[in-house]
Amino acid sequence: MPVPVVRAFTAYAYPRALNARPQGPYESTARAALRAFRTEARKRLRAAPPDALLRVAEELDHPPTRHRHRDIREL
Repeated sequence: MPVPVVRAFTAYAYPRALNARPQGPYESTARAALRAFRTEARKRLRAAPPDALLRVAEELDHPPTRHRHRDIREL
């Protein structure tokens, strides 16, 4: 005699896994600051003479990014 089989699953979709961009002000500001720093650092390193490249690289300093977890959760 056939026995009914119940199959079920729960699927979750996390916005970060789907490459969704955050819309909040904190994360957007942090990303913009990092993008500006990367651009400036790239320009400085490319313009540095070969013998001073290490010194210029050591002078680069980016303050630590303050992540706002509230903004990340509210995607």
